Amino acid sequence: MKLIDSHAHLQFKNYDEDREKILRQCSEQGVGMILVGCDYSSSKSVCDLADQYHSQGIWSAVGQHPTDTALPFIKKDFHELIKNSSRVVGIGECGLDYYHLPKDDTAIALQEKQKELFREHLFLAHESHLPLIIHCRDAHDDMIQTLTDHFAAGGKEPILHPREHGVMHCFTGTLPYAQSYLDLGFLISFTGIITFARQYDEVVSAVPLEKILIETDSPFLTPVPFRGKKNSPVNVKYVAERIAKIKGISFEKVAQVTTENAKRLFRLLLP
Repeated sequence: MKLIDSHAHLQFKNYDEDREKILRQCSEQGVGMILVGCDYSSSKSVCDLADQYHSQGIWSAVGQHPTDTALPFIKKDFHELIKNSSRVVGIGECGLDYYHLPKDDTAIALQEKQKELFREHLFLAHESHLPLIIHCRDAHDDMIQTLTDHFAAGGKEPILHPREHGVMHCFTGTLPYAQSYLDLGFLISFTGIITFARQYDEVVSAVPLEKILIETDSPFLTPVPFRGKKNSPVNVKYVAERIAKIKGISFEKVAQVTTENAKRLFRLLLP
């Protein structure tokens, strides 16, 4: 396995016509991936896909996106998914997302709902001994406080590797926020955004390579040179190339270390 896309959504319907082709391309190019659920239904779908294509280096993660607070979160159902599939390696996509909340007094109540849903994922991760895949948009202060409070209240034992609790998916925050997450025991994951947005160069440069994952977030965030088209896990190589350029190291080094990071965090059994 040359590269691992640590976050993709090939379960989405807009892959129904070319999913097989994309998976074949990924296998031919040595790209493994973690398919990430957004609610119970899509979490079941990624489990099914990972089980079906396990020989091609496909794993899954189960969770409920923070913008889906209107849906019920039944923790025992997610426990069943984990129990019934050997390919589940993470809890997510979960977290906080204030970007789309209304700009009025109702926002506070909705923020609290998101925090409650996220705390359920924190407990699920701890009970399952699986790392978190965290989505955070326009909510870093509350996210850091929520994580700090959780670990201080008894969830501080490392889930896996010492001091590694999970990954901050699609990171677009500042360097101080990145450092806070590193201090809390999280890796930082970058997407194709870094191929066309220069404001994240400082963060990419500063975060140690041993704490970085790469991802596509397919079908979203397609990197240069394919912006405007549906994304694919094969495009994760462009994220690795951009990290290599920013850090002044070889593409091969970025590919090797980020793959090792994914193997370590998610306990992936690879050669």
